[in-house]
Amino acid sequence: SGSASIAITDDSLDESNENAVISAYVEVFGQSMTDHTTLTIIDDDTSGVTITTDTTPLSVDEGDTTTYTIHLDSLPTANVTIHATSSDDGAVSVSPESYTFTPSNWDTSKTFTVAGVSDPDTNYELTHIRHTISSNDTRYTAILLPFVEVRVSDTTQEQGQKEEQEVQEEQEQVPPPETESEPELETKQPEQPQLDPIVVHYDTNNSGAIEQDEWVKAKEDYANGKLTNAEIHAISKARA
Repeated sequence: SGSASIAITDDSLDESNENAVISAYVEVFGQSMTDHTTLTIIDDDTSGVTITTDTTPLSVDEGDTTTYTIHLDSLPTANVTIHATSSDDGAVSVSPESYTFTPSNWDTSKTFTVAGVSDPDTNYELTHIRHTISSNDTRYTAILLPFVEVRVSDTTQEQGQKEEQEVQEEQEQVPPPETESEPELETKQPEQPQLDPIVVHYDTNNSGAIEQDEWVKAKEDYANGKLTNAEIHAISKARA
């Protein structure tokens, strides 16, 4: 008896399993014998796209930028182009508009840049980046890519508070005129309850509570994946 080693060439291509016929030839006392066996090579590659973000959802301030990366999981048979589109151009922009992966650079990560758009309001935005694929490789065009959720933090209120503080500091540097006046009694204003930012976002009537129409809108956004469990819970607690 004898043995032989068979080496299988590994590749990164997503393909069907393959069969190979192995033939053995033996000559004994002038007589030859031949035998055959079939070897099945099982493919271990899967077409796919990996999107990597630092946080979920991705966070960015108005006027600032953040990034996320994307790469293919297997060798394509043709160029694969990933397109990225913002669902709300008034909240965030994404660049470049697309990246093309080739059979030679498919496993090199590409970086998309997300920019928060500055606006005059004091609300934060919750939006997402959509992705689509174009390619002659049907294994990749059949893939439905997930979106990247983006939370845009508002900086308008912070800027206003900074300017107010600067004015106050300037006023404190000017000595007040010397006048005699009755001592003023210090009264404490009752503290106003602080609403969760997500509640403020959906409280479009500025009533301090979530009305029925606002609750319906929040439930729709939650069903569409735009709200986390913690956020919908906070909104529910603030219902009128």
